[in-house]
Amino acid sequence: MRGGSVDVLLTGPQSAAEAASVSQWCHIHRVLVAPCKYSLAEVIAPVVVAQVRHSKYTHVLAPSSSHGKDLLPRIAGILD
Repeated sequence: MRGGSVDVLLTGPQSAAEAASVSQWCHIHRVLVAPCKYSLAEVIAPVVVAQVRHSKYTHVLAPSSSHGKDLLPRIAGILD
């Protein structure tokens, strides 16, 4: 890995339970947890945007699943 660090933001009802496992992955600097009651893009997007603004992140990644494809445009729209 070149420069920088990787932070992971886990959201949704099972996020706290997954945090310990994710923290063991290679190159993970820190794991942030936002235990949202529902895993809906409408709910999660403002949470992600708040963290992006607070930590001044330059990149936001999500899986290429239907959820990720719903979430990323919402994040971009709020940040724009």
